[in-house]
Amino acid sequence: MRHNSIRNPTWTVLALLVVTVPTVFLLLLVDLRPLVPHPGPLSQQQRHDLEYLIVDNSPERFRATGEQEIRLDDDDINLLAHFLLHNLPALEEISARVALRGDEARLQLSIPRRTGPLLWHLNVRARLGMVDGEAELRRIRIGRLPLPAASHGPLERQLTRLLDQHGPVYAELLNLRESVRLLAIDDQYLRMQLRWESDLLAEIGGQAHQALTGNDEQNRILTYYREIGHLADRISDSGETRQLEQILPPLFGLAAQRSTSAEEATRENRALLQALTLYSNRIDPTRLFGEGVQVPQDIRPGPIRLHGRPDLGRHFVTAAAISASTGTVIAEILSNSKELHDARHTTGFSFSDMTANLAGVRFGETASDTAFARQLQQFMIHSDTEHDYMPSVSRERDGLSEEEFRARFGNRDSIRFRQEMAMIEEGVEGLALHRNMAVQ
Repeated sequence: MRHNSIRNPTWTVLALLVVTVPTVFLLLLVDLRPLVPHPGPLSQQQRHDLEYLIVDNSPERFRATGEQEIRLDDDDINLLAHFLLHNLPALEEISARVALRGDEARLQLSIPRRTGPLLWHLNVRARLGMVDGEAELRRIRIGRLPLPAASHGPLERQLTRLLDQHGPVYAELLNLRESVRLLAIDDQYLRMQLRWESDLLAEIGGQAHQALTGNDEQNRILTYYREIGHLADRISDSGETRQLEQILPPLFGLAAQRSTSAEEATRENRALLQALTLYSNRIDPTRLFGEGVQVPQDIRPGPIRLHGRPDLGRHFVTAAAISASTGTVIAEILSNSKELHDARHTTGFSFSDMTANLAGVRFGETASDTAFARQLQQFMIHSDTEHDYMPSVSRERDGLSEEEFRARFGNRDSIRFRQEMAMIEEGVEGLALHRNMAVQ
């Protein structure tokens, strides 16, 4: 009976369907080649373009409150997508391309996956439009398989849940939608309105710190935040001005005590720098971590001077914290964007600030490198001068307006400006801290 049933044509067809249908379905979904080739890291020119994009779409005063209309063309959107995907955890290998056509934004995604030695891709094509002031997914296709319209809503909700579950960084990106309202899509621009609150940059910066930390990391940050407050108060009570060289040695002494391994040392160093940034920029930890956070009410956050200047202290510690948390690319782009904004709207371009930015980026990079994290702790415990980690600077070339900068240097790709930056970088690399790390 078993032999006859196997030879029965009906059973044969069913067996073939069981094997064939999933295989065909899978072949319709996946591709061996990406629809969008991966672009790799940002080029130097793309970094410059991104910095100007940030400045061009920021308000004249970062502390202003109100609504700001932003217009992005294809190139702007693709540059931002390239930057975000390359720097967000777990998304570095995804590539994307956007084109504005008529009243639609056409999105293409390539998501690489590996099964054993086989590399394959999920290639996604989607069309988005506007309906009653809201973005609407009009059409989506995965591989060669179009998805029915009835699946669009559930698909969007599932994607939101997956991103939210993946980690706080994606949840914060989704929450930013509350401050952004799409206005229109046309052949040239994606137009949106940003509700700019007075503390939005501080909130986003703080959320970026929080996005990379769980509860354990938040507790680390708060431990150092409290210690900084106590150290700063003792210095102020003695009648002295709070200097970075007074704060860092005991802080890194605490970090060394709490570090049981190289990996732990990087976490402690990162938390130390994040706490220092919260303190010196007067960012209330309860706004980032919730009202349940226990922060002593007598802590009085404020500037910590570097070479006698509070602005250099803020630049250094903020750049160091961003570099340690998210990498040098993000730190450099944000630091450079701030200098461009100042040149256009406020105090002017400052080579002193740029020096503090670069020194801070390098400091944060070293502090978060497992090969050097514990060595940096020991070096900083015995450091008694800021010249160990920050070059001397002069105010003579500070306060350049955008017009003055162009008259003197042309642009940031000019030979003269690159020579100036090379001299600053050489000065940073020649500091005692980095010379000491190099010979270890």
